[in-house]
Amino acid sequence: MCKGVEQSNENLNIEISRIKSVFEEVLDQQDIDIDTNFFDLGGDSFDAIRVISKLNGKQLPIVTLFENPTVRTFAQFILGNDSTLQARIVCLSDNSRTEKIAFVGVPYGGGDPTNYKHLFLDNNSVSVYGLDFGDSHVENVNDCEELVRELADKINELQAEKIIIYGHCAGAALASCLAAQLNTMRKNVILIAAAANPVLDPDEKLSEAERTSESEWGSYLRFLGGFEGLSEKESEAMLARGRRDHILSCESYRLLRQLDTSDLPAMVILGGKDPATSDMAACFDVWKTLLDVKDCQIIDDGGHYFLRTHSDELTSMVLRFFH
Repeated sequence: MCKGVEQSNENLNIEISRIKSVFEEVLDQQDIDIDTNFFDLGGDSFDAIRVISKLNGKQLPIVTLFENPTVRTFAQFILGNDSTLQARIVCLSDNSRTEKIAFVGVPYGGGDPTNYKHLFLDNNSVSVYGLDFGDSHVENVNDCEELVRELADKINELQAEKIIIYGHCAGAALASCLAAQLNTMRKNVILIAAAANPVLDPDEKLSEAERTSESEWGSYLRFLGGFEGLSEKESEAMLARGRRDHILSCESYRLLRQLDTSDLPAMVILGGKDPATSDMAACFDVWKTLLDVKDCQIIDDGGHYFLRTHSDELTSMVLRFFH
């Protein structure tokens, strides 16, 4: 065996050993099989956050563990991942679905495409996708428009007959822009904007964010329930993504006012116990100035993250509106 191959195998074995130890610590299990799926071993999205946090180094998106869920495949991914991660569409459903309908979820601030993987599990006519922003950063409305066009082109390649674009919280603005762009490219596109208080003055919101400390930012997200069950260290990567996503959201609201949404059917869903949208009537009214809102719904006892806690009620609302 040549020296280069020996070195490569040695690096892989070291990385496998490191990741195996972290998996075992997070899952509180011993001697796990390196070819067994992390989520089949009992791991969930919060456990995945803990794994990424404990591995340190580059803060990888949680979706990378979803796509490389064994010790071996995750080790291979980490060793081979030296380049910039591009924005992309991630398939979260198995390949057996008919894909009559494609549901594309835009993550909430600090979130990850895997937040949508539990939706429509019992409906084989719906294939679920999530957006992964990778290492993308938006600094102005032109950057935002370029990202929207890039992602819309990728979504348009899906073979589904109908497309649902869903955005939760900070993701609602980008979802609106994506749906508006897609609506000029194909038929049968609908938009769901959820858990979002629309931004009327992006500059004011951006300035406010610059004045907000990491501690204040984290406290607010914890108040909304975003970091439930996570330590401060485990929340660091979500906070960093949340900052990035806030800028993207503000620039998306700026772009949205330039787009034609008149023929795009939209539904707005709010949580009845969500402190971020406590004045629900005002939220609905503002959304109606931005979109062609056909329906407004409330998940009565839903908090800010009703996407996680009321998924059955949410998916029923979405399908009723779609049909």
